[in-house]
Amino acid sequence: MVTRSKSSHNFNKFDFIVVGYGIAARCLLREMAKDAKFQNKNILVLSKNSFFHSCSTHTTSVVCLSGIERGISPLGDLIVDSYDLAKEYYESLDSSIVERAVQFQVKNDDQGRVSISENKAYIIHPERLLAQLEHEYMGNLNITFIDDVVAKIENGAVHTLNNECYNSDRIIVAAGAWSNFLQKDISCDDLNRSKFVSGSYLTFSNIDFGNEAFTYAYGHFNIVYRATTHELLIGGTTVKENIEAPSVSELEEQYKTFENLFKEIHHDKFVMPEFSKGKITTGMRHKGRKRTPFFGQVSEGLYLMSGLYKNGFSFPFYGAKKITSLL
Repeated sequence: MVTRSKSSHNFNKFDFIVVGYGIAARCLLREMAKDAKFQNKNILVLSKNSFFHSCSTHTTSVVCLSGIERGISPLGDLIVDSYDLAKEYYESLDSSIVERAVQFQVKNDDQGRVSISENKAYIIHPERLLAQLEHEYMGNLNITFIDDVVAKIENGAVHTLNNECYNSDRIIVAAGAWSNFLQKDISCDDLNRSKFVSGSYLTFSNIDFGNEAFTYAYGHFNIVYRATTHELLIGGTTVKENIEAPSVSELEEQYKTFENLFKEIHHDKFVMPEFSKGKITTGMRHKGRKRTPFFGQVSEGLYLMSGLYKNGFSFPFYGAKKITSLL
């Protein structure tokens, strides 16, 4: 059963409360739907995307290992393990949701010569992926959705800006970068040392670069071609301050870099659209301490999935399994 309401007038006690409704929360609910122990449990999802937009839908959304291997570092091992879980799922989905692609990794040697290596990549259509995840658990869990902003969490109670209070013995915060607004209520050093990172990218529509999706990685930014929707994305920038403001000059610099690169390696095969025709999108990413995410219990009855940063479309599959095993 699924209930959508603005407030809870009949009862406010739930078996589980999930704060957030981006990819982290949806991977968690998908994982819960697989386990019989969550059947017939009352689950509340609290989220207000009109107030805090989902980080999941404001990203270029490419999943690729880019040469990362196991055995180098704990973070590298986690990235590979999460990628493997995401890969297994993405391979089962239609290309209208996740496109299989090649990432061309571009580097310059000491003489300025360009070298290109290839990696397998998945180009995600975020809104479609979120809808697919939702479809997989909606008929299997008893969920109440309430459109409200969480203001405070204390002693098993979640208080909202609408002056509602909801109670549960198990509360899971999976709110992306917005989890930082709850630092005072969540005793977790990893969250305290995490930070907002604002990033922007360009989107060009009605682009025909062929029937095969691809992405180029050059330094810290990418160009992504979504073949099924004929979109070209360039970005993204990084602004360390906690503000959602685009760096137009940096985006223009990245645009010119790819324009010159495409002229060099593709000649006239791919003609870049005019910079002025691009739409700028800015989103907030959540960078964990030492770029490492946190999945686990932070206190009695309180759990957290945070710090997904640049692996937001692979880490949640691993984090969801870990957290559901603790509930």
